[in-house]
Amino acid sequence: MTRTPSLTLSVAVLLAGFGAFATPALAQSQDAETNQKVDMFERFDANGDGAITREEMEQAQAAAKEKRDTRRSKKHERKGGERGAGAKAAFEQADSDGDGALSRSELLARNEARVDKMIERFDADEDGALSPEEMREGVGKRHRGHQRGN
Repeated sequence: MTRTPSLTLSVAVLLAGFGAFATPALAQSQDAETNQKVDMFERFDANGDGAITREEMEQAQAAAKEKRDTRRSKKHERKGGERGAGAKAAFEQADSDGDGALSRSELLARNEARVDKMIERFDADEDGALSPEEMREGVGKRHRGHQRGN
């Protein structure tokens, strides 16, 4: 029975020791979070009276939505036009017979072209097949290229 209090005391001392190490990082994290909340409050409190009215909240939400929509619109412009234009172009390219629907054979043909391109790029020994090493190397190069923004 006397073991339980000493075990509890040991655990408490151990946790207190870890707390001493974690306190500066935790305090810094809490300070950053508090600063973000204060900044947000100040942005919402348009008249600076220390209170946020329903009207101020609605205005802040509308401004945030407009900013988000503008950012999305600019992103789509950089990608070449209206929202969904890339998907529309890909669909039209895959719809080889122009009937406005993608058949199984059209989908398979599109994927076959992708597979052929992948084999062409990754097949180091040019045997028409990908070994696990070629696949790993090819995918790794592609992944590293995307990380650099290529």
